[in-house]
Amino acid sequence: MFRLKDPFASSMRCLSSVFCLSAALCFGLTLAGCNRSSPPHATTFKDVQEKYRGEYAELSRRYAAITNKLPPAGSVKKVSAPVTLDPKPFYADQKPKEQGADLSAINTGILGAEELLNPFTVPEIRLIPAGVITYPRSGLALVKESNSSGGNFEDTDGKFEQSMRTGLALRYLIVYRIADLIRPTKVVGKGGADAYTPGALKLEVFLVDLKTDEVVASFPVESKTAEEIKFTDYYSKYEKESDNLVRAAVASMEAESLPKVAETLAKTTGGTFKL
Repeated sequence: MFRLKDPFASSMRCLSSVFCLSAALCFGLTLAGCNRSSPPHATTFKDVQEKYRGEYAELSRRYAAITNKLPPAGSVKKVSAPVTLDPKPFYADQKPKEQGADLSAINTGILGAEELLNPFTVPEIRLIPAGVITYPRSGLALVKESNSSGGNFEDTDGKFEQSMRTGLALRYLIVYRIADLIRPTKVVGKGGADAYTPGALKLEVFLVDLKTDEVVASFPVESKTAEEIKFTDYYSKYEKESDNLVRAAVASMEAESLPKVAETLAKTTGGTFKL
């Protein structure tokens, strides 16, 4: 038996097939779009701050407790006996003109005794000048709540995070404390020229093993103001000229103390200290 072919029905079946195929294709493309991974979120300065802020808060509490383990002020009169440490201490920092210096091997940091109690304070004597990258000070500065200078700046090379990890991974900490300080003062010299009364500085220096938070070495260091100073490097237009002169005189005592600290630490601990 032959059947008559219905042109309209045949056309409808063809259109229906095309519609189904199109719907399936669209659905497949939709699924492919859903399964495609979105670009990863770039790590920003703020992300790094938030990630490590809690760990640095705990570190600050540990430092405050170390203050109570230091010998009484003024009691350090001689160099302590040599000690054998494993690993050996290694300290280095990055001066402003030494961009790109490799600090990955350091395991030793430095802080003034005042900074143990308040990591954001500026110590009266600052052996490591402002602008020098040193630990744990640099890491503490990065997590400071008011530090929003980086904001959403991307940590593309991971330097911010590396800096944070370095500060947390330190094995040793150099702590220096003022035992006595005679501040130089500006006076009128011969012929009316600017001069200053001599100053003197006595420090007590400690090396703390951060594995036990105990002092493993200690010694005193003394220095005095240089006979001649060039204070142009310390000049600030925001300060009085007399303040600049005194600041330069104090800086000369800090500069004289540094090599003494490095040399005595090396002899006492066998470590390397590029102060």
